[in-house]
Amino acid sequence: MIDQSGLREVPLSDYSGYRYASRPVEDVQIVKNGDVIQVGEFNLRCIQTAGHAPDHICLYEPTAAVAAERYIEELDAFNADVLQSDKKVLLLFFNALNNESLEFSTLLEEANQELDERYKVVKVDMATKKNLAKKYEVNSVPTVLVLDKGKKIKRLYYSVDKEKYKMSIN
Repeated sequence: MIDQSGLREVPLSDYSGYRYASRPVEDVQIVKNGDVIQVGEFNLRCIQTAGHAPDHICLYEPTAAVAAERYIEELDAFNADVLQSDKKVLLLFFNALNNESLEFSTLLEEANQELDERYKVVKVDMATKKNLAKKYEVNSVPTVLVLDKGKKIKRLYYSVDKEKYKMSIN
């Protein structure tokens, strides 16, 4: 429950047409705006957000907010690098701990240089971008997708033959 001092009482008649049902709560911790409660490993700051009801709260966890902000920044970067690119994109799904991935990354960049940088190379670490891999149906590394404005044109598989690879890109 929230400390409701200073809040006005809202009659239930303001919410006609709604049915309310509740169960008795056995373990109640009364919190007020600014209190910090611990839930598992998280310290959640209580923020009073009276709106639909006077006892509404939000629980704020700073590291989760930072993660969400980083996700938004990464999404914006992906949109700029891939979806809005003037060039076709070679989207490389790799794993930094996989030797084939690292070798393939180098080979891909060299092949693109020899093709006068016709493509934009964008690398995606599949270990941290599982949702993106799922979206593009990538299940193994290394895998390259040729994209045009985010739409898959073709899928390329690992090869150590640079000339063969350059031919498959075109």
